[in-house]
Order: sequence, then structure tokens, then C-alpha cells
Amino acid sequence: MLPSKTIEGQPVAFMGLSQEKRRVENRDVRKKKILRVLKAAAFGAILADGLIVLDALTLSMWKHGYLPEAIHNLFGLLALVQSIPSAIASSALPSELLANAYIVNAFLGAILFGGVSALRQLSIKNDEN
Repeated sequence: MLPSKTIEGQPVAFMGLSQEKRRVENRDVRKKKILRVLKAAAFGAILADGLIVLDALTLSMWKHGYLPEAIHNLFGLLALVQSIPSAIASSALPSELLANAYIVNAFLGAILFGGVSALRQLSIKNDEN
């Protein structure tokens, strides 16, 4: 005879097996969430460095006459904005070293995208995907 008591829709006699299964599922969901955060951080780092490469490419194209002045000015402004974090990091260093813009922007992009993704993953209670 099956027990008449149930907890969360599961019979009490089978609760131990269900809890172990739920613990394994929680571990799998946790791994998926961490992987999503890492993917978002990698995307942020690639995007931040990709903008620097795009700026260098447009500068080279403008020098050879392939781009109009307006596009060159737009990407020049983007380059100026991108140089601010590495300038701040360089001034914070105790020595005369200059911070590499690729490293600084990749780190900031990874922190920004990974942080937003982590907050989003923490806000999702039940993940069925």
C-alpha cells in the first residue's frame, strides 16, 4: 500500500530518491548557468577588443582613401572613448608602464557582460532549458 502523505507531489516513501535526483538536476542547472556567464564574459571581451581592431582597420582604410571623413571621425571618437580606461589604468600603475588597451578593454568588457549575465542567471528561478 502506498503512503497517503505526499510532499511536493511525491510520496513520502520515495522522497530520498527524488531529493537525490533533484540535487543532480540542480548541479546540472548550475553548470549551465556558469557556462552561460562565461560565454557572455568571453563575448564581452571579444567585442571590446573587436572595436579596437575595427578602429585600426577604419584608420588604415581612411588613409588609403576608401572611407569618407565622417566615418573616420566617428571611429576616431570611438577610439578616444576606448582609450580612457587604459589611460586611467596606466595612471594608477606605480611605475612608468603603460597599460595595454587590449587587455584593459577586454577585462572591462568581460566584467560588464559577465556581471549582467550573472545577475540575469541569478534572477532565473526555474530553468528548464
